[in-house]
Amino acid sequence: MLVCAIIISMKYHHYGQRLFALRCDMLLSQVDFGARVGIHQSQLSRFETGAQPVGARLIIRVAQRLGLDIVEELRIGGMLDERSE
Repeated sequence: MLVCAIIISMKYHHYGQRLFALRCDMLLSQVDFGARVGIHQSQLSRFETGAQPVGARLIIRVAQRLGLDIVEELRIGGMLDERSE
């Protein structure tokens, strides 16, 4: 899974790439990852490809369900600037 290793270490152009990286890291299909974070596979696909932007509510839900830092995930998603605490 070289593609996953590369995308996990890169700067994301949109939060959907972050979702893809998290899913790859967890070795989950879109169906399984979507179920874990509460979205349908087709919606996850649109997010991962950048066809649809990911909103703050979903970023917060992803962080909560995966045990990630909410502020950091919002920062990665472009919802907060680097100075926000």
